[in-house]
Amino acid sequence: MTTPSFFDDLAKKCAKTKFDAENLWREERASFKSLLTDQWEKMKPILAEQAVKEGKESITVNFGIGLLDFKAYKPDIYDFRDNLPDELAQATKCKNAEKGHVFPVDSGYLKERPVYACKVILKQTIDAHLKEWRTKRQEERDAPAAKKPKQEPKQEPEIKRELA
Repeated sequence: MTTPSFFDDLAKKCAKTKFDAENLWREERASFKSLLTDQWEKMKPILAEQAVKEGKESITVNFGIGLLDFKAYKPDIYDFRDNLPDELAQATKCKNAEKGHVFPVDSGYLKERPVYACKVILKQTIDAHLKEWRTKRQEERDAPAAKKPKQEPKQEPEIKRELA
């Protein structure tokens, strides 16, 4: 009859700890996108109101990754980019970062509590709307002048004067 030795028992406990850590890592990784999406949905109306009020040509959305309190999963900037909320991912999907990009925000706690950001550049779309509205306004100004028929100068009625 074999009895479990101290080392067999220790190895089993270590394997259980490692197995639990792997499962926790997978669970945290799987929840990353939904947590970012929840944060985005909370920030979106505030950032939109601020952008409109200030007439901004871009918005920057900061995500405090350290605030998510992950125990096992430590997302990097690439994980962040790959798990952006769909709306932000679509807005930043472009060549040469002309519509936006992701980047780490400098902080003293970059490793322990990283902050990643997503910048969405609105300038191209703003310029297109401005051009459309300015063109429409100019057409409205030009339209009344074009519609007016040419008027011939009024001739003064001849007044007959009789000498008395």
